[in-house]
Amino acid sequence: MIPTEQETGSTEHSPENRLGKVPFIDLLFALATLIIVMFFVWPLAFDYLKDGLGLEAVWVVALTVIFQNSLLLCAIRFFILRKNQLEWSDIGFIAIPLSKCLQTLYLVLPLVVLVGAVNATMIYLVDRDFNNPQLSLLAPQGFSLQAFLLMVLVTGTIAPFVEEITFRGVLLRWLEPRFGAVVAIATSSLLFATVHTVPMLIPALTVAGIAFALISRRSGSLWPAIILHGAFNMTMTSLLFFALAQQEAQGNSLTGF
Repeated sequence: MIPTEQETGSTEHSPENRLGKVPFIDLLFALATLIIVMFFVWPLAFDYLKDGLGLEAVWVVALTVIFQNSLLLCAIRFFILRKNQLEWSDIGFIAIPLSKCLQTLYLVLPLVVLVGAVNATMIYLVDRDFNNPQLSLLAPQGFSLQAFLLMVLVTGTIAPFVEEITFRGVLLRWLEPRFGAVVAIATSSLLFATVHTVPMLIPALTVAGIAFALISRRSGSLWPAIILHGAFNMTMTSLLFFALAQQEAQGNSLTGF
């Protein structure tokens, strides 16, 4: 449930960064949960939902994403907030005018173009035969309207919400008082890109992470970054499904179906 203004206890950004006082061991436990979820929980949950329950592949992916993000959110709630007596406002849930949040939507198209340009440059310089593995993950059974709507919903709401809490709400705010804004933004953005586990996409996703970090720092709130991140993910997911639909259409035309 999204924290209310009463729960955060403040509507203005506090100049004191209480998160910076969180012991490294607590941060380590939270990040360890991220690693465990990615490399152990994900495959176990995926196999159970697919083989144990016999669900369709698209539902397996969606439910696995929901499950892993829920576990990560619980770890942050316990190791970072509850253990250190912090509030949701300490990780950036500061109420700001809705108009300021929605203004970030003007940045979606420029960010998509910039990230796409970085990605295209990497493909040109490193591997011109690169195929984005995210496409097969998002649509394991090929293009379908059900898969498209479900993945747009998951990647546009749940994933950006928890990722912004993790990388901009916790990691960025923990690093900044120790190493300064530049190092904090660069490090948190690089880690954000790395956990997506596609080496070719790391430069492009690092650029996206930097944009989310700058928006979060400038506004003093996570909400604009969450909205921008969600809109960015929805746009990129739509483009991936459009590319998949075009591939299948071309394949059908070649085979006569």
